[in-house]
Amino acid sequence: MKAASLLALAGCGVLSGCASPRVLNVTPSGQGTAAAPCVAVVEGRRIPLDAFPAFARRWRGREAHLAGGAGTPYRCFGRIIYELQRAGFQRIGFISEPAAASDTHP
Repeated sequence: MKAASLLALAGCGVLSGCASPRVLNVTPSGQGTAAAPCVAVVEGRRIPLDAFPAFARRWRGREAHLAGGAGTPYRCFGRIIYELQRAGFQRIGFISEPAAASDTHP
């Protein structure tokens, strides 16, 4: 979904006169296991989730968008959403690509 569409869904557009917030774009990665723990990827930097809350607090009061593929477990999204809420984020967008039709139905 394009940024303009996200702003329109949020009721924030050119005609409403609201300023566009600085958005923290986060991509969850990993499998949520000991061998492949969940991490947050921000601007190409992999941030372990135990260090993510302190990192996210630098954007307190701003908006975050999470984007991930069909192979990313929801536990990774959930943990990042939880940490963003704890860091004071008021608006968190969730964008996920669905599995291809051939992947879901034989």
